[in-house]
Amino acid sequence: MDKGTIPAYRKLFLIAFLVLWTLWGSAQIQVRDSVVRTPMFAFSYTAHNPAGDMAERFGFSSMVGVEFTQKTGNNWLFTFRGGYMFGNDIKEDTIFDDLITSSGNIISSQGTYASIFVYQRGLHISARAGKLFPVIGPNPNSGIRLDLGAGYLMHRLRIEDSDNVTPQLNPDYRKGYDRLTAGMALSQFIGYHHQSNNRRINFYIGFEFVQAFTSNQRGWNFDQRGPDDRSRLDMLYGIKAGFIIPMYPRSSKNSRYYYF
Repeated sequence: MDKGTIPAYRKLFLIAFLVLWTLWGSAQIQVRDSVVRTPMFAFSYTAHNPAGDMAERFGFSSMVGVEFTQKTGNNWLFTFRGGYMFGNDIKEDTIFDDLITSSGNIISSQGTYASIFVYQRGLHISARAGKLFPVIGPNPNSGIRLDLGAGYLMHRLRIEDSDNVTPQLNPDYRKGYDRLTAGMALSQFIGYHHQSNNRRINFYIGFEFVQAFTSNQRGWNFDQRGPDDRSRLDMLYGIKAGFIIPMYPRSSKNSRYYYF
């Protein structure tokens, strides 16, 4: 290929980019002047601290999520969100007491010390309804945002045997130690929602609170030599931020369609 030749796929990408940019800049919808009914996608990150029963098991954790929101012409917000939770601050550190030696190690099938790592993993799925109050911001589509939600929270210990040489912790036996826990969850969010006049900088940031009514999902915990039938109140609180991709409507004489 000649140095001066642009590959076909790059030409297509460049043309698509220029078309989208032109549409974006020439839209008939004026965000600065009125409330716009807008479907929106968002990618979010939350920095959580635990409370309640969850604080006995975990410390700081993170969550990344994907959201779809329908914003109405009255600034009501209806959102569906899925989030993946992860962390490595584990406070429940006695689950392997029956497996470790007096030196504090687990012996592998090869007679060596096993390398066992434990992490926090979880999911949070919720449906939310909220309201945007345009008391601050550059236009009627920005302001204080309040969300209330209900959904499902799950968390567990992810147990990894780096060399896969520890029969005491093979994939089936790990279920007796992983503390899989799940249940219904409520959530609240308060923060600032921003949609810029030029439609290119869109985000939200604020505080999130989660209360989950959970229970252990395993029939037997090996270290406890029995089931765990307790009801739990697992709570999370922290700072949440999201990058928003709105799909603003563009009107024509015969049709109405959306673009990013």
